[in-house]
Amino acid sequence: MAASGMMAVMKAIANTLSRNIAILALPGVLALDLTGPHEVFSLAGQLAAQPGPGCYRLLVLAGEAGPVATASGLTLVAEH
Repeated sequence: MAASGMMAVMKAIANTLSRNIAILALPGVLALDLTGPHEVFSLAGQLAAQPGPGCYRLLVLAGEAGPVATASGLTLVAEH
Protein backbone atom coordinates (compact mmCIF):
# COMPACT_ATOMS: atom_id res chain seq x y z
CA MET A 1 0.00 0.00 0.00
CA ALA A 2 1.34 3.42 -0.93
CA ALA A 3 2.17 5.89 1.83
CA SER A 4 -0.71 8.17 0.80
CA GLY A 5 -3.11 5.22 0.95
CA MET A 6 -1.89 4.31 4.43
CA MET A 7 -2.35 7.91 5.58
CA ALA A 8 -5.92 7.88 4.25
CA VAL A 9 -6.65 4.69 6.20
CA MET A 10 -5.11 6.11 9.38
CA LYS A 11 -7.14 9.32 9.05
CA ALA A 12 -10.34 7.33 8.51
CA ILE A 13 -9.66 5.32 11.66
CA ALA A 14 -8.78 8.44 13.66
CA ASN A 15 -11.98 10.14 12.52
CA THR A 16 -14.07 7.36 14.05
CA LEU A 17 -12.32 7.49 17.41
CA SER A 18 -13.05 10.04 20.08
CA ARG A 19 -12.11 10.30 23.70
CA ASN A 20 -14.44 11.48 26.43
CA ILE A 21 -12.86 14.13 28.63
CA ALA A 22 -14.85 14.75 31.82
CA ILE A 23 -14.14 17.90 33.80
CA LEU A 24 -15.56 17.86 37.31
CA ALA A 25 -17.29 21.03 38.51
CA LEU A 26 -17.59 21.17 42.28
CA PRO A 27 -19.03 24.15 44.16
CA GLY A 28 -16.22 26.60 44.96
CA VAL A 29 -13.98 25.40 42.12
CA LEU A 30 -11.54 27.85 40.59
CA ALA A 31 -12.92 28.84 37.18
CA LEU A 32 -9.49 28.32 35.61
CA ASP A 33 -9.51 24.68 36.76
CA LEU A 34 -12.55 24.14 34.53
CA THR A 35 -11.93 26.48 31.63
CA GLY A 36 -8.20 25.74 31.29
CA PRO A 37 -8.52 22.01 30.50
CA HIS A 38 -11.64 22.69 28.41
CA GLU A 39 -9.74 25.19 26.23
CA VAL A 40 -6.68 22.92 25.91
CA PHE A 41 -8.63 19.87 24.74
CA SER A 42 -10.85 21.98 22.51
CA LEU A 43 -7.82 23.48 20.76
CA ALA A 44 -6.10 20.08 20.53
CA GLY A 45 -9.16 18.71 18.75
CA GLN A 46 -9.16 21.65 16.33
CA LEU A 47 -5.45 21.26 15.60
CA ALA A 48 -5.94 17.57 14.89
CA ALA A 49 -7.90 18.76 11.82
CA GLN A 50 -10.62 16.20 12.34
CA PRO A 51 -13.96 16.83 10.65
CA GLY A 52 -17.12 16.50 12.69
CA PRO A 53 -17.18 16.55 16.47
CA GLY A 54 -13.40 16.16 16.79
CA CYS A 55 -11.25 13.70 18.63
CA TYR A 56 -12.33 14.87 22.10
CA ARG A 57 -15.82 14.98 23.54
CA LEU A 58 -15.74 17.45 26.41
CA LEU A 59 -18.14 16.99 29.32
CA VAL A 60 -18.61 19.25 32.33
CA LEU A 61 -19.90 17.12 35.21
CA ALA A 62 -21.30 18.04 38.63
CA GLY A 63 -23.36 16.34 41.32
CA GLU A 64 -26.37 17.35 39.23
CA ALA A 65 -26.77 19.25 35.98
CA GLY A 66 -27.13 23.00 36.32
CA PRO A 67 -25.34 26.06 37.66
CA VAL A 68 -22.18 25.70 39.74
CA ALA A 69 -20.76 28.69 41.62
CA THR A 70 -16.98 29.12 41.39
CA ALA A 71 -14.77 30.49 44.16
CA SER A 72 -14.93 33.96 42.64
CA GLY A 73 -18.72 33.94 42.31
CA LEU A 74 -18.78 33.23 38.57
CA THR A 75 -21.52 30.76 37.74
CA LEU A 76 -20.82 28.00 35.22
CA VAL A 77 -23.33 25.46 33.95
CA ALA A 78 -22.61 21.75 34.22
CA GLU A 79 -24.16 19.71 31.41
CA HIS A 80 -24.46 16.51 33.44
